[in-house]
Amino acid sequence: MLLDKLQEFSNPQEALEEQIVAYRPTNLKVTKQQVRYHVSRSLLTLSSLIDGDDVLAARAALQKHIRRPVLTPVEREGQSLHRVSGGAELAETGKKM
Repeated sequence: MLLDKLQEFSNPQEALEEQIVAYRPTNLKVTKQQVRYHVSRSLLTLSSLIDGDDVLAARAALQKHIRRPVLTPVEREGQSLHRVSGGAELAETGKKM
């Protein structure tokens, strides 16, 4: 047990390199097309949720992309609507492209 602990500290450079490899992102090369596809798909999904009848799903989707959403009642062309404002996020938190 003590020998195992001593071996862990015998080569700190090797241990550091192992940690770097473990936390290194797998793919840093992202093309414009991949970004465009991901954003377009997210916007289409968000749009379909907002246009749908499921208010809870629409709210949950908005909260994934807008920090602290503020809903302001407005009237446009005789319809009562809500304008949404807040800090926007292109990607959902914690999601990878």
